[in-house]
Amino acid sequence: MYNIGQIIYIYKDSNNSLFPCIVCEEVIKKTLEGIETYYKVLLPDTEGTVVDLSKMDVEVFTDLSLFKKEYVSRASNNAEASIKKCKEISNSKFKSFEKNNLESKSVEEENTTKKKEKIVIEDENNVKLNIDMSKLEELGL
Repeated sequence: MYNIGQIIYIYKDSNNSLFPCIVCEEVIKKTLEGIETYYKVLLPDTEGTVVDLSKMDVEVFTDLSLFKKEYVSRASNNAEASIKKCKEISNSKFKSFEKNNLESKSVEEENTTKKKEKIVIEDENNVKLNIDMSKLEELGL
């Protein structure tokens, strides 16, 4: 699955961090139950920590563009789910105020077309990634 010396990218959802590591060991274990293959990776810390990849609670990506595509897709899906839920709550709780909402909606739609949706992602080193969703849509991503 991986090659020794291959750089892979590990994403930890709990703290929203992405970092590289290198595959440093492939272990093939043969038992009566069958053959099991697992990998050990060298982390980019100062201690040179080697860990069993299967014991880590992370997602593994072999290419940063795959990570970007997945992350942007999740962000977009989360935004859509939040909007849907918000609309459902608004419709159930504030139906009587619908007339006022319709009048302000045309102004909101006008502003939305002017401002395309943007997402800002910040990692643990305070590095910010600004994503313009309209540009990704133009590229078919």
